Amino acid sequence: MLTYPDGATYEGEFRNGLRDGTGEFKWELEDLYYKGKWSKGKFEGDAECGWPKNTVWEGRFENG
Repeated sequence: MLTYPDGATYEGEFRNGLRDGTGEFKWELEDLYYKGKWSKGKFEGDAECGWPKNTVWEGRFENG
């Protein structure tokens, strides 16, 4: 798990110092999150994103 200076967190896999594999990133403000696949530090593949007021998006990212 990694906690950033602004309070955001990442819990998941790393490769060569970058987020790579499966993991969850949570922004400090307003319950924003990304949960899914990563490649070389970018959003990549199937994922779920959450916003305030229980809004959830599920889909696929390519190259961030």
